[in-house]
Amino acid sequence: MISPVSPQIPDPAALLQALIRFDTSNPPGQERACIEFIRDLVQGVGVEPTLVGADPERPNLVARVKGRGEAPGLLLHGHVDVVGANPAEWVYPPFGGDLVDGEVWGRGALDMKGGVAMMLWAFLGLAASGERPPGDVVFAALADEEAGSMLGASHLVERHPSLLDGVRFAIGEGGGFRINIGGVEFFPVHVAEKRGCYIEASIRGRGGHASQAVRDEVMGRLGRTLHALDSRRAPVHMTPLARTMFQAMEAELPNDEGAFAAAALAGRVEQDTFDLTGAHAPMFNAIVRNTATPTMVRSGEAYNVAPTEAFVTLDGRLLPGFGAAELQREIQVLVGDDAEIRAWDAEPEPPAPDISLLPAVSEAVTAHYPGATPVPFLFPAGTDARFFARLGIQTYGCLPARAPATVTGGFFDSIHAPDERVSVDDLRAGAHMVADLLPRLGRAAGRSGG
Repeated sequence: MISPVSPQIPDPAALLQALIRFDTSNPPGQERACIEFIRDLVQGVGVEPTLVGADPERPNLVARVKGRGEAPGLLLHGHVDVVGANPAEWVYPPFGGDLVDGEVWGRGALDMKGGVAMMLWAFLGLAASGERPPGDVVFAALADEEAGSMLGASHLVERHPSLLDGVRFAIGEGGGFRINIGGVEFFPVHVAEKRGCYIEASIRGRGGHASQAVRDEVMGRLGRTLHALDSRRAPVHMTPLARTMFQAMEAELPNDEGAFAAAALAGRVEQDTFDLTGAHAPMFNAIVRNTATPTMVRSGEAYNVAPTEAFVTLDGRLLPGFGAAELQREIQVLVGDDAEIRAWDAEPEPPAPDISLLPAVSEAVTAHYPGATPVPFLFPAGTDARFFARLGIQTYGCLPARAPATVTGGFFDSIHAPDERVSVDDLRAGAHMVADLLPRLGRAAGRSGG
């Protein structure tokens, strides 16, 4: 394992504190100062990075350590933009990077400046060591992920793909957050993710003067539509990756605790099947279903006019192998005749996930987290991995990120929320795990032929 020893390489916690102190809230982003800070560190270990971007204030950084040519290249990718934060809702300032009781507080501690700090520490250590890995190692610090990545990963893949020449595998976000069920701690490794799809529900009917009771028209049907979307679920689809995950979990759990996995594998997913998983139930339901979540409602022109139309915007997420047409049919069945559903602009279907290096990832995970059981994972949201997949680059999302013990809802209730924070112990262990992964994945990729 490569261990950074050079005095110009900060501790992972200090790196994260520095990254948090750059307010890269997106919008507007303004990642330049943060990217330039990373550039200076990379130059300090003798590597000359490249900065590219469609917006001068929002560049992306790409740096490469040359390998021995014995394996395909490995990419470490992470975004430095974050969602916004209201200081009034935080115990400590969201961009203060405070170190309190062994935890670094601040927006991006979990999503995902903490992961960037881990990968940057490992990359700097590799460069400073002078050792040549089996294949090239590329580090990319990216902009704009929180708003769709058009200025970040998408721009890099579409306009500057040569910067990623020779890369076949990657490490990124989307896993490592730990799922504790029945005393067994599972370590999800993100190898695929759901794709986005725009959906709109439109309701039209008779309007009129609001002084008269207008029954069973637009507003009533809008209410029924929203209730249907809130109370009903789309059909279950057991994709090959979900099946592999549930099989791995069932093998590790006692019969009672593993009943949810057995039920899923048998195709008996009811409303309460995943209740045994506690706070993780919404995530598991999203892994076996296409989903459509209402996010915006538009209707009405004046307070005294009953509207003739209403529109509901939904955030659609597609399982692998499904398209907009299938999701449109499923959601139409849920809402019935009260609304007309239209789905479009689904993100491209990536290649089937290549999990050939999962054993090497699992070895590194268990070496640094002996009590954890790695399992392949379908991430229910989107990451920059979907863009790199278009170049044939398979991402393993395995950056350790654990929600604070005081957050009962788990990892997904900790990101994008007030008081985001990560423990220093997790940061350091994760940074060492990434450093360990670099040679392991290189050797494994070389043996597999890439």
